[in-house]
Amino acid sequence: MTGVLVRPSGRDLIRREQGGRTGRGDAVRGSPCSRRRRRPRPRGPGAARLRGVAGVAGSTRWVRSRSRVGRSPFLNASALISLFGTHGFNVQDMVALSGVHTLGVAHCLSFTPRLKFEAATLDAGFASSLAATCSKGGDSVTATFDRTSTAFDDVYFKELQQRRGLLSSDRTLFESPEMQRLVNMFAMNQGHFFYVFQQGMGKMGAGKSLSSVQG
Repeated sequence: MTGVLVRPSGRDLIRREQGGRTGRGDAVRGSPCSRRRRRPRPRGPGAARLRGVAGVAGSTRWVRSRSRVGRSPFLNASALISLFGTHGFNVQDMVALSGVHTLGVAHCLSFTPRLKFEAATLDAGFASSLAATCSKGGDSVTATFDRTSTAFDDVYFKELQQRRGLLSSDRTLFESPEMQRLVNMFAMNQGHFFYVFQQGMGKMGAGKSLSSVQG
């Protein structure tokens, strides 16, 4: 079977023209090597800071897996505070780390109960759009957490202000007065969100990861 060669980068072409070796070579599309090179990375103003926190494993998947913290999509504010607090995280850490939902998607199974039982807390247009999306493909269909789901930014918090939190555990961040204040702060000051998120990720790296928590 004939493989399709990945187009070399501009740097590779320059090195070849100069008679040098790239040290990497061309990879067949679909091979493990080519898949590693094509891993999606976060875009946007916070991407460089995010990759710095993640270190050599600075992919979207790694960051989401480290900061998902076993959080159930159905937890309310008090349950979230208790979950994070048990592992040494304060409320500010918890709200900032929840901002990882600025990346990625959720399956309809995670939020269809919200459409049925929490409709009053959802923007009507957003709810209609989600219902239409899920009706086409059932629980396996996905929806993005915010409008810029491949960019690491503060749009997630701005969506919460507009009643566009996808999961129940997203929506609840804007119902507790203390957490609402933090949501508003992060929505207004993206740089502060990046800083607090980075501090939270640092705590995880220091051994306070919640990866063992089952939500």
